[in-house]
Amino acid sequence: MAEVSASAEPPERFGRRISATEREWQRLLIQALDGWPARHEHTLVDIDLTIDGQPPASLRISWYAEPEQVIGGVRLPQIVVHFSFQHAAPALRARVMKHLDLHLQRGGG
Repeated sequence: MAEVSASAEPPERFGRRISATEREWQRLLIQALDGWPARHEHTLVDIDLTIDGQPPASLRISWYAEPEQVIGGVRLPQIVVHFSFQHAAPALRARVMKHLDLHLQRGGG
């Protein structure tokens, strides 16, 4: 899986490892997608990114839980998330990921 940081220009397909429970991830994702045309399934969301007058574009987000990571006695839940853009120009991918990164970030530093 090619992991991409939040600051890099997003390619068409990439993955990230996120420290969250599946329930936390789904809650944050639903809030981030408020108002966007999206089809939700258990571990999959298809989002229509088509802008009026532009060719169709979409984003598929899928995820699965991995075993907890233990660091110094602290247990951290792990989710692996895959992002797959279809027919989305680099500027649109960057704009969408900037929005998602802003809404999906959690506390910490």
